Amino acid sequence: MTSNPLLFGDAFLYKDTEYIFLVDSGDVWYAARIISKTQTKILCRHYEKAVARNKALVERMPLYCFVELQTKEFMGRAAHLHGSQKDSYSEIPILLDVKITDEDKKSIKEIIVMKNSPTPLQLKRLISKLKLEF
Repeated sequence: MTSNPLLFGDAFLYKDTEYIFLVDSGDVWYAARIISKTQTKILCRHYEKAVARNKALVERMPLYCFVELQTKEFMGRAAHLHGSQKDSYSEIPILLDVKITDEDKKSIKEIIVMKNSPTPLQLKRLISKLKLEF
């Protein structure tokens, strides 16, 4: 894998999809996919119904591992963490000129390191070591 110039919270474009970079393990890049407003509305609606039935179970489900973004450019959209692992890129990702808010970065970190979070263990370990300075 090549050298990575991205830092936690950097927004980038890869194959017409927007992501928020999380961390590079050396073998694997982790990134949250930014889903559309329509997908976010559907996901939030399903999440609310599922939580009403069984919150403890829902917190461990990869489908519901997401953060509603407050960053102006991504308002109404979510950063989805399911499938956050990518071991190869056939193209160079394009860094977007968007600054992810500190609030969003903090929320993303919190959901990753949460005890029952369905995120990969390696991602949890790497993110828990990050010191976020605001």
